[in-house]
Amino acid sequence: NGTRYTYKSDYDILVVTRGKEEMGNWVIPQVRSLLRKEEGIGGVSVIHHTLNFLNERIKNQYYFFLDVFRQGILLYDAGRQSLESPRGVTPKIRLEKAREEFDYWFVKADQFYEYFQMAFGKKHHNNAAFLLHQSTESYYAALMLVYTDYKAKTHDLEEINSIASKLDEALKEVFPCRTEEEEHHFELLRKAYKDARYRKDYTITPGELQYLSERVLLLRELTEKLCKEEMQRLTEATPSPNS
Repeated sequence: NGTRYTYKSDYDILVVTRGKEEMGNWVIPQVRSLLRKEEGIGGVSVIHHTLNFLNERIKNQYYFFLDVFRQGILLYDAGRQSLESPRGVTPKIRLEKAREEFDYWFVKADQFYEYFQMAFGKKHHNNAAFLLHQSTESYYAALMLVYTDYKAKTHDLEEINSIASKLDEALKEVFPCRTEEEEHHFELLRKAYKDARYRKDYTITPGELQYLSERVLLLRELTEKLCKEEMQRLTEATPSPNS
């Protein structure tokens, strides 16, 4: 109706080095710093892996990295190393991987939630917050691995949520941050990975834990629904043995 909209896509950048994985602690902030100086660039997710790790993943048909290999745009190449030549990945292979990852991470997430309930019942609130964080992270892991065969190397729920929310719009409503109160709740959960264990000044109330636990149950519901839909899609795309 005469209104013009502009959409800025997020960028995902993979940095590959010959050095150890620990180089990511230096490389990633450097790349982000450079990108912040560029105009017109929206959200950027930067991940780092070594060349050996990447080649191993390509060789073993991890389809997240195969998609990067085939569809990614090369920004810079030092020209001193080469990548493995990938083989094709069938829907059957994707389905097998998806089932394996879902069975592991979804059960793990449920177990963490059960441990959370025990800690909450005993009023061990900081431990309960940490366990709720672990449950959240594991549900996200199930989602990302089923859909992309890749799990982010971070425990920061803000970053994980940003990556996972690209899979389905409904995931953006699990932890809404439209109000100060909603932001505060999510920040408590995000900080629980470290602060709930190591900082004496970390505090969280029973009411805050109750609110967050309800959001995690919503995440569980969406995770199960979306993962089963994706595995069904892969099942339908897999030829039957008699075909």
